[in-house]
Amino acid sequence: MLVGAALVALTHWLPAPLDLTPAEKAAIPPTALALGVVLFVSAACVVVGALVRRPRAVIVGYAMVVMAIPLVSGRLLAAVGDDRSAAGLARATAAALGQGSSSSATTAVLGVLAYPPSLPFYLGRPVAVATATGVELTSNYIADYQDRYRDVPGSPLLPEGYWREALARCPLPTVFVATAANREARAELAAALPLLALDGHYAVYGPCTPRSDGRTVGPAHPFRRGPCGPTVRPSDCPTPRVR
Repeated sequence: MLVGAALVALTHWLPAPLDLTPAEKAAIPPTALALGVVLFVSAACVVVGALVRRPRAVIVGYAMVVMAIPLVSGRLLAAVGDDRSAAGLARATAAALGQGSSSSATTAVLGVLAYPPSLPFYLGRPVAVATATGVELTSNYIADYQDRYRDVPGSPLLPEGYWREALARCPLPTVFVATAANREARAELAAALPLLALDGHYAVYGPCTPRSDGRTVGPAHPFRRGPCGPTVRPSDCPTPRVR
């Protein structure tokens, strides 16, 4: 009963500073009201069923809430899904890179201390990350063993400052993804590249344009690694001697 009353009155006590999108804020009141009403009815069924000793009424009362959640909260769940999804970022990225005619071998997507988890899924291609710790991948295991994973051939874990080298030299058209709160990185990216997409979590810039003067040097693919890790110039890594 108390939970139902709290949900029905949610619009009067919902904290205003909550970081929600307009769609989420609009979807919460009707969802809360519907769930509150369902809880009232559920509680009544359970109480009446217990008093008259009707087990089926009690079961229906308990099951009613679970059955109602997906029916009355669809709008809210859709709003939350849109807020957490990288589909919009992927559409802007794919359009900028001309993904229909370009492969991941001729273009690149690079996270700047950022990694939208669903972005590789929507793009259908790997996303490299310039990171110091690997925590952006939201995996404690990868973060704990990130040094080991950096040494794997083709690893998308790149040095933290690699994105500045990629931005300055642009060995191939690259789209950069930064968190919306990373003002320093966004300022540097905005000074050189157009903004492609911005949501409450990430900002996408690019793509950079490779030089046409023949002076651009670097790996043909951003994931290619030399003997001493990811490099921008082959001269950055000493050539091993053969004896």
